[in-house]
Amino acid sequence: MNIEFLKEFIILSDSLSYSAAAAQLSTSQSTLSRHMQLLERAVGKQLFTRTTRRMILSDFGKYFLPYAKKAVSSHEALKIAITKWDEGTEDAIVLGCTPYSHLYTMTENVIAFRKKYPNISVKTIEQPLHVLSAEFRKGSFRLATMAFPTHMKPPVNMVVNGRGRLVAILSKNDPLASKQALTTADIKDCDLYLPPNNNAFNRMFRQICKKDEIEPNIVSESRFETNLRRMKAESGIVIETSALALQHPDPDLVIINLEPDFGFYHGLLYADHLTRNEETFVNFVKAKYPQN
Repeated sequence: MNIEFLKEFIILSDSLSYSAAAAQLSTSQSTLSRHMQLLERAVGKQLFTRTTRRMILSDFGKYFLPYAKKAVSSHEALKIAITKWDEGTEDAIVLGCTPYSHLYTMTENVIAFRKKYPNISVKTIEQPLHVLSAEFRKGSFRLATMAFPTHMKPPVNMVVNGRGRLVAILSKNDPLASKQALTTADIKDCDLYLPPNNNAFNRMFRQICKKDEIEPNIVSESRFETNLRRMKAESGIVIETSALALQHPDPDLVIINLEPDFGFYHGLLYADHLTRNEETFVNFVKAKYPQN
């Protein structure tokens, strides 16, 4: 069935005038009449009832009209879908991102990706790491920035794009400031300032303390800036990631590595089943960070 004939039928059913419909379609009345005859032959039913005075839709024509409109609408939607496929815009990419700026290297990847693929939309949604992990497992995100302790093997579906570690930040006048590295045993009696308790690095620190059979003396679980101000006003040690610590240099403070296993890696975690655009993004990131 010719889709153009259906479009003409819809216009003619609205005007019920061959001359008006032909003018709207920029065609001749004879051509339009022939097309309607071919359409009636295709459906095997009369679409219009013609008299010497006027033309009206037949009962079948009234029944057929909404289906014709639906067919034309579906055809237009199909053409748009094909165009989007050709342009690579059929699906926007949704990327779950952590609020931690040093894990947010994915921002630079998104910017570079958009320059190379301007027709592919990328929407970033910021969530804490533990929320991202839960939402990824539920399937709410198929792409997410993620971090894992270095003692864990990276998931197969992960592009590692960086590594980091937890460090201790303390006053240069602290008795421990001269040490090259600190263990959980070294800091077990110190006042400790940790990231918020729903933070992945908070849990990572606690897990290591538990493994070492150490009960940490935690006096604060707050944002880095809050912990830093309080520690400087009082005493103790701020536990944070090295990247974030290095972003806030202070001549009165020292940054010391925590040992032995306070490292982590971060990167792009992706689901098994992706859209074409998501696959394009993953391959783009893989090309930037070849895995060993």
